Amino acid sequence: MDIAKFGKRTVIRRCDLEAFFAIPVQDVTLKTGQQFPGFDNCYTITEIQQKYNISSGALYLLIQRQGIVKYSVGKFTYVAKQDIEIIFNAGER
Repeated sequence: MDIAKFGKRTVIRRCDLEAFFAIPVQDVTLKTGQQFPGFDNCYTITEIQQKYNISSGALYLLIQRQGIVKYSVGKFTYVAKQDIEIIFNAGER
């Protein structure tokens, strides 16, 4: 996804935006006793925001819409790296 700044404006190519929203919504059912994949295999919410330049509101909406599993450990919320990378790299194919 190409993002550019022109002064105070943020510009995203239309084809990137359409590709982003073309990702089908997945119906995911949580399995009881689903295991935490480990800290090395997860991002925190803040790491995702910084890496992919996305606001917290947009990220939470995306996580909810895609049915991505969140893990709360202590005061942090983690998401599996593979789930996030599938979504953000879908437009690069």
